Amino acid sequence: MAELSLSKMQFEFFTTSDELALEISQALVSINCCTWCILRFLGEKRPCMYVNETVNELRQLLNAKDNTVDCVICPGCLGILHKYNASDFLQEIKSVVKKEDYEFIDYQCSLIVPVCTILRQHSIYLFLQEKHGSVYCKIPEEEISSIKDVWKWFCGPSLSKQLNSEFKQKSPFEISLIFKYEDSEKECYFLLETNPNEFQRRKKSPFDLFTRAAVFKAVTTLPDDVFKKNYQTPCLTPVKTIDCDISCNFDAIFIAGRYLKFSRTLSQTPWIIDGVRKTKSSVEEEICSAMSIFKATDFKFSSSGREDVDVRMLGNGRPFIVEILDAHRCHAVNEISAVQELINETSDVVKVRDLQLITREDIHNLKEGELEKSKCYMALCWSSSTLTPENIQLINQLKTIEIQQKTPLRVLHRRSQAVRSRMIYDISIKETKENYFKLYISTQAGTYIKEFVHGDFGRTVPNLSSLLNVDCDILTLDVQGVELKWPPQLDNDMDTK
Repeated sequence: MAELSLSKMQFEFFTTSDELALEISQALVSINCCTWCILRFLGEKRPCMYVNETVNELRQLLNAKDNTVDCVICPGCLGILHKYNASDFLQEIKSVVKKEDYEFIDYQCSLIVPVCTILRQHSIYLFLQEKHGSVYCKIPEEEISSIKDVWKWFCGPSLSKQLNSEFKQKSPFEISLIFKYEDSEKECYFLLETNPNEFQRRKKSPFDLFTRAAVFKAVTTLPDDVFKKNYQTPCLTPVKTIDCDISCNFDAIFIAGRYLKFSRTLSQTPWIIDGVRKTKSSVEEEICSAMSIFKATDFKFSSSGREDVDVRMLGNGRPFIVEILDAHRCHAVNEISAVQELINETSDVVKVRDLQLITREDIHNLKEGELEKSKCYMALCWSSSTLTPENIQLINQLKTIEIQQKTPLRVLHRRSQAVRSRMIYDISIKETKENYFKLYISTQAGTYIKEFVHGDFGRTVPNLSSLLNVDCDILTLDVQGVELKWPPQLDNDMDTK
């Protein structure tokens, strides 16, 4: 009758013999394995077979203990599969998600299980090889379904109902279940002796001494007799319970655009020295403050280069990216145009354009060709004597110029000494009046314009002063263009003038 019942249940095990499958099951029952672990060690890989009805029928068939009711902790999963599958635990997950107040369409669930479960599974696997070598000596251990997969197969549908959301293998919203077992690291200590080459070099970093990858590698390379000599086979029933921390996180959202800066007293990022703020605000703060609708935990701002505090950013603007970390309001991505409008309405000194949602893979566009791209400037300059027509013609006839720039004195305190070769692609002098003139210049990215004008005490050669044989200095500087064809210009973009 038992054989008939097992046949009717239509399991797909490592063995097709019902009699042998029952013997293996009883061996696992004898070491207090839960029904879910019995199924996975028998080789069942179909999620549909891990439902309550099937599990209960198998338990009755085997006359096995209900680990949860009898308070017996499974040595194979440490109780993860029988203690943390009940509706009250799923309700606890729901409560955490609700408390964190996330907005999401679907979700993925990740489990981090104690590293000692690798040892415990291997121990039971060797135990089964001893008892039933005709089956398990032919089956690689990797064929045994993982604790993580079984939990998702069994609890996934119920959790989806609780959350009223679809479970997916890949989703921007992640629920993390971190299972902690007090003796997990203690169980791994013997590996320090059996695998010294793998673990001795890790002693300087105790926080990642027993990583999953390292323990798995050690177990798979360790001879069976050495493992059995140092680790109980089969593993003992745990006496300490396992705990679980529940947390949620939303994948980073990336938004790109171009910003224009109309102030000469605004830094690009917060400028704080020794706790003292040097500028009232920054480009980053002006932009990111409008993104509060995402209810994110933090923002990361990056751009294609930067201008000095006293330099305006005009033209089509400078490309930038904002990484929005752990957004609680993901639907705000549908309101990008509203974010752009808000920035442009609330800030007098910063405007943005071409604001758009991008992917993580798009980020490389911001830094690609960093030194190959060109930038256009307009500088209001002063000369110690009025420029002659010959002076102007000399400069305006110049084409490409290669200059050598030592690290400017003004930034030498924060940048290493070096000599950098940079290209001037185009240069012209216009609108002269007495000792003042406007300089229009197109250069390779990374060129120090101020130092090119005054020479920085000979640290930039050639420089405008040496070319004119007249002392020159720069009064104001505007960036008029960053020649990077990214992010794409939007046809329906707002007017930011």
